[in-house]
Amino acid sequence: MNVLEQFISVHDQMLDMLGKAYTSGDISKVRLSFYETYHGYFGTPGADKAEPYGAEEAIAGILKTGQAMPGVRQECTNRHVQMSGDNEAVVLYEKSMHYDSGVARAYVMEVWRRVNDSWKIVREVVETIR
Repeated sequence: MNVLEQFISVHDQMLDMLGKAYTSGDISKVRLSFYETYHGYFGTPGADKAEPYGAEEAIAGILKTGQAMPGVRQECTNRHVQMSGDNEAVVLYEKSMHYDSGVARAYVMEVWRRVNDSWKIVREVVETIR
């Protein structure tokens, strides 16, 4: 298995863990995927500036989403992965959150880095779309 295939397998596992975390509230495995300096930006339509957040805010957001949208199911489509050498990957995809009263959608860009043979998410940008 080449590096790209290895990374895609890791990313698939992360998306699966994240989907389960929304419904179970168990974020322990998701937390392990964050790099020590992880940070992200959350953008919304009409806003001039994306809101910055760190790992703890991301975890709180996962838990809040699960509580606010009982039975939520995530779907990630149109994924593109670009390796930047053997130790860094950039991932772009569309994320849809299906719940009882509708669908919430966003475009997501993540940067991952291999640290001590373990892939960690370094930063991400989430831009909600209508």
